[in-house]
Amino acid sequence: MAVVGRACLIIAFALTLYGVGAAIYGARPGNRRFAESARRAVYATAGLITAAFVILEIAFLRSDFSYVTVSTHSSTTTPFFYKAADTAGQKWDRMVLDDSIAANSCVAADFNGDRKMDLACIDAGAPNALKWYENTRK
Repeated sequence: MAVVGRACLIIAFALTLYGVGAAIYGARPGNRRFAESARRAVYATAGLITAAFVILEIAFLRSDFSYVTVSTHSSTTTPFFYKAADTAGQKWDRMVLDDSIAANSCVAADFNGDRKMDLACIDAGAPNALKWYENTRK
């Protein structure tokens, strides 16, 4: 999916460049077809950018940390304890990580260098007790 999203953005950029050129050329008398083509390029660009955005949103909802944007902007300071239960984001499921501690001051980071976000929390009930949750997803 990342390749599709990147392709959408590259094609959208190329269409934008074409659209600007076609609009400038179409503004001259007798070049109405180029002005119409530039307008259609704007619509196509909007569609491609929307598709790329939807792909990125799906990656965020799935916590797909193979995307650089998701791994650097998702759960870096506040981990998700609620996960979207539907694609519209209207229903949420609570994620219980551990019933044995009162988690306080949680931090999400790649602690072991495997390019997957892990979670470390301090137990509020036991001072100086740190618990690490390794991300074992493939």
